Amino acid sequence: MARPFSTQRVFFALWPSAVATERLPGLAREVAARTGGRAPPAANLHARFAFIGEVTSERVDALRAIGESVAGSAAPFDLTLDCSG
Repeated sequence: MARPFSTQRVFFALWPSAVATERLPGLAREVAARTGGRAPPAANLHARFAFIGEVTSERVDALRAIGESVAGSAAPFDLTLDCSG
């Protein structure tokens, strides 16, 4: 019997600055209260830009290398988000 591959859900995201990290949990709780949802833990707040999906561990390593190469060559920038969704 073939052994099933181990997979992980993978995405590329930006993590908020220190200032945003202080403010976002309150906003997340407010939105959750208004919508009947549940606010995620503060450490999990991020802006997801590309959902890759379920991938094998070998692909995770390759995707991590791609992400690190892009992050290492990109200049810092400001990103303003004016709505939530």
